[in-house]
Amino acid sequence: MGGRIALLGLEDREAAEFQPPATELDCVRIDPDALPDDPSWLEPIDAVVIGENLRDPVPALTALGRQDANLPVFILRSADARQALVNRLRFAPGIGRHIRIWDHDSIDSLLLELAAAAHRKTSQEALARGLDAARQHDAPASDSYVLDDVLNFAPVGIVVVDSDARILAVNREGEKLLGWSQVNARGHSLISRFDVGQREALSTLIADSFAGQASTVPLAFSLRRAGGGAQRDLHLSIGRIGHGGAVEACAAYLDDVTELVQSKRQLELVRDQLEQRIAARTRALSEVKRRLEQRTQDLEASNIELERAKQELEQLSVKDALTGLFNRRYLDDRLPEECRRLRRSGGALSLMMIDIDHFKPYNDALGHPAGDRCLVQVADLIHAACRRTGEFVARYGGEEFVAVLPGCNARQAEDLAATILADVRSARLPHPTVGHVSVSIGVLTAGGDELADPDALLSRADAALYQAKAEGRDRARSAEA
Repeated sequence: MGGRIALLGLEDREAAEFQPPATELDCVRIDPDALPDDPSWLEPIDAVVIGENLRDPVPALTALGRQDANLPVFILRSADARQALVNRLRFAPGIGRHIRIWDHDSIDSLLLELAAAAHRKTSQEALARGLDAARQHDAPASDSYVLDDVLNFAPVGIVVVDSDARILAVNREGEKLLGWSQVNARGHSLISRFDVGQREALSTLIADSFAGQASTVPLAFSLRRAGGGAQRDLHLSIGRIGHGGAVEACAAYLDDVTELVQSKRQLELVRDQLEQRIAARTRALSEVKRRLEQRTQDLEASNIELERAKQELEQLSVKDALTGLFNRRYLDDRLPEECRRLRRSGGALSLMMIDIDHFKPYNDALGHPAGDRCLVQVADLIHAACRRTGEFVARYGGEEFVAVLPGCNARQAEDLAATILADVRSARLPHPTVGHVSVSIGVLTAGGDELADPDALLSRADAALYQAKAEGRDRARSAEA
């Protein structure tokens, strides 16, 4: 691209986008707080780029405007900060005339503008030297312009036109772009070489330049060579030519940016394709993520269901299927644990061995389904009575139940046994041979070393139960110490 660019207030990452090998620009980083007072440092500078790190660019813009009011300055700002800066610059006196606020996300377009600014400055300087030299050597009248070798070989097309846009002179690069030789081009309208839709804009631009109102900011145009050929993309700007305040002609600077525009379009196409691929990849990853999340939810639900099933299975393994009370297996595991715990803490343990009276005649007379219903009803009455924390009831076998009462003393156990007897009586469950169902209860309370042998405790409670049965049933008896 070429061109020498001053960078102010850019981070290292941002500055790298303007420097080789990313571009062909010759960049110099300047401390915005230490701008040189001597304007000669700007002579080799084609444009200035100010980054977002310089939050208030007005002091630097004022200093640059005082040194060179025509210097192109590009200020990088986000869309959110753009309008605030525009309002700020409206009331900032002494700044330059060619200041543009640029979107910091459009670096590619800015690089094209910087290249155009460099070419434009080179051509304007050459044209000025040529005109000065012509005046010193008795230059021809203004209707017969001849471009010197410096302008003839300038890297941009230069076309000198009068107020009617008729071509007065053209350099070699202009010949290539217009498709006319220097001789044949004279007298033709420059406007005729452009598309119909652009002719009015170019005519207005030339008229404004003669009136001293044209902007030197390059505008985008396109043209085709005479006799056919591919369309070329141009950056076109207009500069006045004159001496002593008189405007004799205007110079149109035609910068061929076709390859740059094509590269930008290709870059945008590749970028669009990449964004599409990224979007497709993102959608695919989102779908995979959604499926994984769904799979995770399904697994979590399955784990919850398995845990619930495990708990139910564990409950089934320790519960009696008919009565819902704990079974003999649970009693065999839990009773020794309670004995060890109470032996360590010095607490008491009471047991009740409970048996339904005359249960065999009940089954024989009414059948096993009725016997099962009787077992469930009696089990519910016993369970309802043993509700203190830590107490539980287990079906010991057949029509026998065991109530385990941790921390319950002898008096409390006897009272609880009396409550169970009364609850069964009050239920008045019909019995086919003896009137109503009743129970017999053997009660045991132990502590200390007695708790070392759980089986012995069950045996003593069972002995007390048989004593109650021997004395006539429907009663409770305590085991002897």
